[in-house]
Amino acid sequence: MAKKRRRTRTVTGVRYWHAGWSGRRVGDLLLPVARQQGVYADVLRMSVVESRKRTADPDLASGRIYDMNKIYVTTDRDFAHAWAVCVPDPSLVPMLQALYRVGQRAYYEVELLDADANPLLTAPEPDPDYPGGGSYQADLARVVAIHRPHMSYTVGQIHMARMAGDRV
Repeated sequence: MAKKRRRTRTVTGVRYWHAGWSGRRVGDLLLPVARQQGVYADVLRMSVVESRKRTADPDLASGRIYDMNKIYVTTDRDFAHAWAVCVPDPSLVPMLQALYRVGQRAYYEVELLDADANPLLTAPEPDPDYPGGGSYQADLARVVAIHRPHMSYTVGQIHMARMAGDRV
């Protein structure tokens, strides 16, 4: 018997997507990296802090790009699907799974929430990492549907380049 999926959209009727590790369930909250617990989150936070110390990019150094207190989402389902396929590099996934006991990759349809876990009633903030649009940041999100990636790595790379503004 198929699970009943709850279709939740914002007041504007827009659907949002997020990619990450599997293991989430419908109704689960997605927390920003700054609020996650566990060794994997600790290592990720340390790597971002170190990257900020070593970069010449003022936006990365200041935390304007990749704010660890935000969840990143997209209105482009293919981009979330591609992110699930391409990030991290697929050759690293078995090592990360062994070290950190993370699952497979997945992408989720999500409901955006404010800092108090209430439905977001305004448009989310644009993601400064993707000035071309289509990517946003929010305080929290709730999983409303779960999808397993099936896109090829090559097709995923094309979607990633398109979102970055590269001509494909």
